[in-house]
Amino acid sequence: MTTQLRSAGSRRAAFFASILILGLAPLPFGSTDGLTQSLWTLVLAGVGLFVAIRGGVGGAARVIATTFAFTGAVVLYVLFHALFLMHRAPPGSEILIPVLTNGVEAAHGALLACQPVMAAALAFSLAAIAARPPGNLARLWDACVVTGTAFAAIALLQQVFMPGWIFWEAKSAYLSSLTLPFVNRNTAAAYYGMVALISLARISLVIDRRNRLPRLRILCLVIVLIAFFATVSRAGIVIFFSAMLCFALVSRRQLFGGVPAKWVWGGALSMLLIGLPVLAGRLAARFSVEGFLDDSRACVYEATLRGIKDFLPWGAGLGWFEWVLPAYRNIGCGISGIWETAHSFYLQGLFELGWPFLVAVAAFYVIAAVFILRVNSGSSGLTIKWAAVALLFAITAHNVIDFSLQIFGFTLPLSVVLGSAAGFLARGARSVSAPSRTSMLRHQGAMEA
Repeated sequence: MTTQLRSAGSRRAAFFASILILGLAPLPFGSTDGLTQSLWTLVLAGVGLFVAIRGGVGGAARVIATTFAFTGAVVLYVLFHALFLMHRAPPGSEILIPVLTNGVEAAHGALLACQPVMAAALAFSLAAIAARPPGNLARLWDACVVTGTAFAAIALLQQVFMPGWIFWEAKSAYLSSLTLPFVNRNTAAAYYGMVALISLARISLVIDRRNRLPRLRILCLVIVLIAFFATVSRAGIVIFFSAMLCFALVSRRQLFGGVPAKWVWGGALSMLLIGLPVLAGRLAARFSVEGFLDDSRACVYEATLRGIKDFLPWGAGLGWFEWVLPAYRNIGCGISGIWETAHSFYLQGLFELGWPFLVAVAAFYVIAAVFILRVNSGSSGLTIKWAAVALLFAITAHNVIDFSLQIFGFTLPLSVVLGSAAGFLARGARSVSAPSRTSMLRHQGAMEA
């Protein structure tokens, strides 16, 4: 009994930590400053240590072991790279790159740059533990939908009454786009796209279980979709809406009662054609003026590729992109200022960590594919699985030409959503929702009899 109580206590701690991430990680402005990231990493490490000491990992042990083995390998390589593989700076960048007096300082900087990776692994693992008890996955995903809807409502109100502001600060860019609670529109589009996809999955599960239309959930989905379109992010809207459409097609029996696929396609395309001019008419203007890829981003890609060529096979070092890139920028492109990201997660990873980064990415997707193919799940589990697959596809595609994965305040909630799905599926899912009080009393009476 004592062991069971200790395990229950550790799962509750993991659950509340996951709720805290979903509600607060996007604040303030995506948690992009180093101090906020350090605080989150320390808090999650403390909760993880508490859970490890008290036990309660149980069926999620294999998922957590794989997560920490993968993350540990990445961190060890980054430290090894900082100590032994960092080499000459490119010509002309000596003034921009601070002088490292020894390898220990380089390792310290690399370890700080690894904080988002470690925090994401901790959030994923805690969510996997939290999702084990019946009903907790539904509660976690509902918390994601509620917080996302709240942010969307605040963002829409501020866009109407205080345009050009994010909470209490004036915007310095993206003045006509909805970005709250983040600074840039592409991360906002990814966040609201994720929330809309999870909301769609929860609607599917509720309709499948209760066979009635959840009006309040549909209202939340509509609010989130309005905010999603109002971000005017070209890649974010196209990719995440495609993921929602694919998920709706897979789950159409639960969502639409077996409506033929052609009607689902027709309805989705109609909503897209009607919704875009009404909710985000500026998107069409952006496509007509800039195309799918604007000139400044294309210039950064060109500079990044030239840097990659010089620094292969090992890369320039994690966290060094913004210092090294100016040496490769083409003055004729007209880009200026400090570019902290390459607007492509994969290009920047190759720039900073070389070929081993691509090996790590390939290993991650192999592990994810094996897990998805091997996991056994019922009807509810299939919905969870396809929602997670659709989300993973959208994130993968979006970060080819954007950098939402590099925004700490988005990556943590994403880790909770995917971690809770992994923990739920790993235990052999039967039902997403917790058993009702009536069914529990009946079961107890049968046991006593």
